[in-house]
Amino acid sequence: MVFQRRSGMMTLKPDYRNVVILRGLKEYSIKESASILQWNEMKVKVTYHRAIQMLRKKLSRKGAEKRYDFPQKHRL
Repeated sequence: MVFQRRSGMMTLKPDYRNVVILRGLKEYSIKESASILQWNEMKVKVTYHRAIQMLRKKLSRKGAEKRYDFPQKHRL
């Protein structure tokens, strides 16, 4: 399962991958992520949401047995 998540992450667009790493894995706030990526906060929110949707779609195609849940405070 961990391998599937990593391989799924590597197939994401760079912007999607970067925002998932910052928000989902490193647990940075929207404001911190926006500052690091030099984006506005709305772009961070939208891109993160789209990235999670894409990652779930890719994992379900690969037959992942269990849906990966990001930390509760970062769920959309």
